[in-house]
Amino acid sequence: GGAGATGNDGYAISGSVSVNKITRTNKANMESATLTLTGALTQTATTSVSLIAIGGAFSIAGKSGIGAAIAYNDVTTTTESKMLSTTLNVGGDISIMANNYSRIIAITISLGAGAKGNAAAGTVSINIIDNTIEAAMDSTTDTVNTGAVSVVAENDASIFSIAGALGISLKGSGLGAAFAWNEIDSDVLAKIENSTLPASSVTVRAEVKDAEIWTLSIGAAGGKKTSIAGSVS
Repeated sequence: GGAGATGNDGYAISGSVSVNKITRTNKANMESATLTLTGALTQTATTSVSLIAIGGAFSIAGKSGIGAAIAYNDVTTTTESKMLSTTLNVGGDISIMANNYSRIIAITISLGAGAKGNAAAGTVSINIIDNTIEAAMDSTTDTVNTGAVSVVAENDASIFSIAGALGISLKGSGLGAAFAWNEIDSDVLAKIENSTLPASSVTVRAEVKDAEIWTLSIGAAGGKKTSIAGSVS
């Protein structure tokens, strides 16, 4: 959002609100089946989500300018790959995999500028990733397998966030405040239960490959009388 008032006694107020939510459920399951294969068996569920959000509010006035920007970004996913109550006659390797890749990129900026009066800018950026990933084999029997069995759940999530606020006044007071909250919650599970598998090797792995947050929050202010700036991340 943007606003401008060039007159000496002009006021300008602008605001921006951005709310973005992605919810995904992805399942690859085999249940109560009988399967015969001479080769390998692979069962995979993969979820890939990217959320990119850019929001800003800019106010420039001859007297006072106020700019405020708010952004809320949420990614929630469920990814599962399960083999349940199944009878297998598989001669090769068996692979059960659940993979998740989630990204949030958020840039939120506000500007308030005034020539004669006061100026203020405020920014709030909230970014949340909540993932549930499960790979499982339960109550499954393989009568002939001599290869490898692997049950793997993997999560790869990251947040890149920039929140900035600048309040500047040539003759009055300036206030700039920025707040950023970034959160990654992951529930990653891999398991084999109640199963008979005459395999050459068995791998059960639950892995958080990357859970990374890069954040920059800046509050800046300038004024002839009083300047107050702050940021919390």
